[in-house]
Amino acid sequence: MMNFQYLFTLSLLLATTAQAVKDREIFVKKEEKFNFCCELTPGENQAIILHQGSRRLRSLAHVLRYKQIDAESRAFFAEHPGYSMKDVSVEVESLCIEKQSPGAAIEDNNMNFTCELVEDLGLGSVLETETITIRVYETPIVESLPLELTSVVGGPASVKCTARGRPNLQIRWRNKDTQEIYATEKFEMLDDGKAELSLTLTGMKEEQDGQKLVCEATTSYPPNQPPAHQVTTLSVKCGRVKLFNKARTRRTKEVRNGMTCLVWK
Repeated sequence: MMNFQYLFTLSLLLATTAQAVKDREIFVKKEEKFNFCCELTPGENQAIILHQGSRRLRSLAHVLRYKQIDAESRAFFAEHPGYSMKDVSVEVESLCIEKQSPGAAIEDNNMNFTCELVEDLGLGSVLETETITIRVYETPIVESLPLELTSVVGGPASVKCTARGRPNLQIRWRNKDTQEIYATEKFEMLDDGKAELSLTLTGMKEEQDGQKLVCEATTSYPPNQPPAHQVTTLSVKCGRVKLFNKARTRRTKEVRNGMTCLVWK
């Protein structure tokens, strides 16, 4: 009985502790403006403290009214152009930060901010914590492919797909008709957000004529976004060459399965 009570009390304590920390992600497209606020609200004689990493930017105390108290926000703004907050002389009910011009940059990706609700006007114990992570992305784009990819029976077919997007760009080649996956490659945070994935198919067959190859590009976030894609169509010709004593003789045209083929005889 004692063991059960102990475990029950421990589980409640862990649950309470888990609820005291809230994680939030802000998804923003590269170069777009964005803003966010601490969602914690200070009660009487409490304070909200806003950090960026280990740096304390500003606090908001509540004693009859709300009062902002600056720490290192000005130094942070000087080092990170575009970020700003309401002037400390303005009475606000929440600490908010925005980035206007320039907008979101790749350097902002994964930047962490922390809001803490603290007793005794910021001098007491931490009651609740909220972490905010900035996720900067570039929507995936696949550059145009040739409308038709021509090859001959038994020969190779080569094509290159160029795509851009961040973070964690993934490019994939697949056959739209058979759903076969030919190639997949992942790229981390690229300097220019652009990558290429080449595909070479060998031993082409007549039945592959007309099949469609799809190049798809995705990024790791925002979640649930459809992949960008482009399509090219295989055009497989019958260009087999017959040799007699290793010497070419006469070239003629033949029709095979509706295709005109050049054949050496």
